[in-house]
Amino acid sequence: MIVQELNSDLIRFYYGQDLIGNEIGAATKNVMGIAAGMLDGLSYSSLKGSLMARGTREISRLVRAMGGNDLTIYGLSHLGDYEATLFSPHSHNRKFGQAYVEGDSFGKLAEGVSTVKALRELSQQYAVELPICNALYEILFENKNAKETLENLFIRPLKFEF
Repeated sequence: MIVQELNSDLIRFYYGQDLIGNEIGAATKNVMGIAAGMLDGLSYSSLKGSLMARGTREISRLVRAMGGNDLTIYGLSHLGDYEATLFSPHSHNRKFGQAYVEGDSFGKLAEGVSTVKALRELSQQYAVELPICNALYEILFENKNAKETLENLFIRPLKFEF
């Protein structure tokens, strides 16, 4: 009923039944936004395509482990919102990541920071490897060098994508 009432020619709403996938997807896109901002601040913007692909795959594994549908992450709640979150100059999470690596202060809410902590716990609880999320945790909460940590993340050993 809500989808029918809010739908218009300008905005199209969808509905689904995967609460876990939608919740995790919506929250974790902000974490990927922080990573994208860090890449921008380090002049590694060309790696954002890889971040998008690997980040989506990483989070899909977590959603599956938590009992959700891993395909939900490839929809609007996560991947479908990457344009605004990873590329927009107005994204608080992207701007926070960029400011962080450039050593600038950022006085607005970047909800992905708290989400990184939660993802670290979920990674351990569900025994799911989350390399991007763990790298951000190390940068933000263990004071690891952002440039070195992100470079190591993107030069990990070769393996099959799927």
